Amino acid sequence: MSYTSIRLNKYISDSGICSRREADSFIERGFVMVNGERAEIGDRVTRWDTVMVNGQWIEPRDDEDLDL
Repeated sequence: MSYTSIRLNKYISDSGICSRREADSFIERGFVMVNGERAEIGDRVTRWDTVMVNGQWIEPRDDEDLDL
């Protein structure tokens, strides 16, 4: 079992919703939740975290796709 983490803005942008800068804007405006809590710039997530952007669930990524 791997606990590889990735920066939240990259995780969101890799999902195809928006760019990293746009993801940062969503985070700053409070539109991003991680495990039910408001996200902050610089947060890191793993595949087991629940990430929602403006109420839309973001699919977890495979560890091989995390491009660290």
